[in-house]
Amino acid sequence: MTKVRCPGCGKKYALKGVPSGPAIKCPNCGGTILLPEGVSGGRTSLRAELSRLASEATTESRPQDAPKVRVVAAEEGEFLSRRARTAAIVVGALLFLLIFGGGGWWLYDRTKATITPRNPIGNGADSGGVEPDTETAPVPVPGNGEEASGDDLPEAVLAAHKTAKDSDKPCREREALANWTKLRTLLSRSLDIPAAKTMLAEAEDRIAELEETINRRTEQLDGIEKQLVDAQAMVDASRNDPAKTLLRAIKKQLGDLPCAGARGQNLLDGATALLARLDTTTVVANGNGDDKTKEPPPAVAQGDLIIDKPKGVQRWRAPNWAGNVDIKLKGDFEKNEQYLSLDMKRSAGNKWVVSVPYRGDLTNYDTLLVDIRTNQDVNVALGIWIGDLFETKPRRVRPTKNGLGWTTVSFNVKGNGYKCKANGWTYGARLPDPSGVDTISLFFYKAASEPVDICNVRLRGQE
Repeated sequence: MTKVRCPGCGKKYALKGVPSGPAIKCPNCGGTILLPEGVSGGRTSLRAELSRLASEATTESRPQDAPKVRVVAAEEGEFLSRRARTAAIVVGALLFLLIFGGGGWWLYDRTKATITPRNPIGNGADSGGVEPDTETAPVPVPGNGEEASGDDLPEAVLAAHKTAKDSDKPCREREALANWTKLRTLLSRSLDIPAAKTMLAEAEDRIAELEETINRRTEQLDGIEKQLVDAQAMVDASRNDPAKTLLRAIKKQLGDLPCAGARGQNLLDGATALLARLDTTTVVANGNGDDKTKEPPPAVAQGDLIIDKPKGVQRWRAPNWAGNVDIKLKGDFEKNEQYLSLDMKRSAGNKWVVSVPYRGDLTNYDTLLVDIRTNQDVNVALGIWIGDLFETKPRRVRPTKNGLGWTTVSFNVKGNGYKCKANGWTYGARLPDPSGVDTISLFFYKAASEPVDICNVRLRGQE
């Protein structure tokens, strides 16, 4: 049985038998229905075919083998029910996707909003596999009151950072600079960690600020020291009044300069002593009442570099962290035979120290010498300040000529006989940078009952 449908009205028919033509006419609308290939046997109309079949049914002579063709209308709801089922399936699928897809997205969005990362810097460590939202969990940036997390930084870096910040206080700029520089070196080995880059930027900024502060203060002290030299030249030329004016200005500048340190104190002591000498004119040729039987200071060998030639100015001072020392300038100023008299007061401590500022280079010198006069045994050591203190072993000095003569004491500058903080205060260290000296000190570890005299602190090169 062959089924066809009218293209005009959509009516469906079932053909029984073989039509004679390639098309039939629709009984409902009269339209032409083309038959599929292999079905038609010739060209005829459906109505003619029906008439022929009807006439043959009434004729006795109808051939028994004639083809029987019957057009039967298909059920009206068959085709429509199939289309309805297809539409229902499509609509159901769309509703399924809409309901379950929308519900799934809502659940995902709520879950994402409630997850809080455990690692605020978003590096994936201990965060449960969930990257933090940069809008809800921002990374703190140094400079706005917070610091970047250092959870991933090595312990040595974190400790160095704490040390640098703890030492970053007013008047401790050199110490802070050394600590920040050490931190920068450690951070340069950990740049693969994001927090290290942030901390390195902080260190770079602080180093630049500290260097600027130290350089500015150094320039100010250099200028004041030059003024003090000019004031001394005025005194040598008997221009006392302008010298007094300049010295008073120097004292005011030093009083207004914060954190001048040991160098500033030495300059202040020098200006004060020179101004006192001009005001009282107490320097006399007979040596200020000294015993005339004492030997004058010995002559200095040619080529030696005198670190401190008094010329009427006392630049040495006793720091307050050691025993109290009363320093007086004595001797014959006119004959250039002045020396320092050190009166070491009894105290609970075991050392007495005197220091003089010296910004020089010791690279080309092997030995530091000092002439000492004492009436009893004393132990003296050399201290050289290059940021930190480097101290030699003490040398014993015995009296000569009943305390009236001088003894020359020498210290090896280039040796490894120093002790320092970095070496655990044990001997065996060397000077790290002989060109960066800023202060020379003498340490006395045995107080004398009477004053000890020193002079001609000098440097000597290779012999």
